[in-house]
Amino acid sequence: MFKPKIDILFYTHKNLRTDDTAIRLYEKVVSYGEPFDLNKWSIDGGRWKKIRIPKSFEEIRKLIPDPEFDVISFVFVKEGDYFTELGISRRGYNGFNIYGRPADPDIITLTIERELLEKDITNQLLERLIQITKDMYSLLNPYYGYGHDGDDWSPLRKEYKDENIDLRLFNERIFSPYWMNFFGPELVHNLGGREKVLNAPAYKKELLEDGGILLLVEPSPLNPDLPSYRKKLKEIADYFGISM
Repeated sequence: MFKPKIDILFYTHKNLRTDDTAIRLYEKVVSYGEPFDLNKWSIDGGRWKKIRIPKSFEEIRKLIPDPEFDVISFVFVKEGDYFTELGISRRGYNGFNIYGRPADPDIITLTIERELLEKDITNQLLERLIQITKDMYSLLNPYYGYGHDGDDWSPLRKEYKDENIDLRLFNERIFSPYWMNFFGPELVHNLGGREKVLNAPAYKKELLEDGGILLLVEPSPLNPDLPSYRKKLKEIADYFGISM
C-alpha cells in the first residue's frame, strides 16, 4: 500500500537523453543527504515493461542516452520504512507522465513521503525540500513546475475533466494553482508579466535568476483540506482567472 506523499513535478523542453542534466540532477539531490540519498536505480522501457536494474551507477550513466528506455527512477529506501524517489520521464512517453497523456516535454518528479514532513517539527526538512526544488529549477530551466500533497486531488479536477489538455499548453497558461508553483519566464509573461505574478496573494513570491518566479501559496503542503488552505487556492485561481 502506498503511503501519502508530496509530489513535485517539472516540465522542461530540455532533452535529458542528450546531455548530462539527468546525472547532474541526481548528484544535486543526493548532495542534500538523507532522505534524499538516492541509492537504488531502475530504468523502464515504457508502461512498466523492460524494467532493468543497473548494477552500478556507472552503468546507469551509459544507459541514460539509450532510446529504448523511457523512465529513469532513482530511489532512496530507509530499511523498508519510507522512500524518496526522483523520476525522469522522456518526451513522447505516455505511461509514466501525468495522467498517461502524450507529452512533448521531459517530465521530472521528486516524491517524498508526507510522514517525513509531518515529523519535521522544526521545518528543516521542508526548507531543504524547497531549496532542492529551486536547485532543480536552475538545472532544468523548466517552463512550468508545481508541488502538492499527493492526496490533494481537488485542484486537479480541471485536468481530469478535460481529456484534450495538451501538456505543451502549460507554456501558455496554468490550469490550477498548487501549494508550490514554478513559472518559467515565458509563462510569467503569459500570466500578465513579472509585476502581476509577484503581486499574487500568495504566502511567498520569489524572483528566480532566469526571470521565472516561485510562488508558494502556503508555508507548507500539509493539511490541504483546511478551509483556509482551500480559500487561499481559490484566491490565487481568481487572481489568474482560473476556473476551479
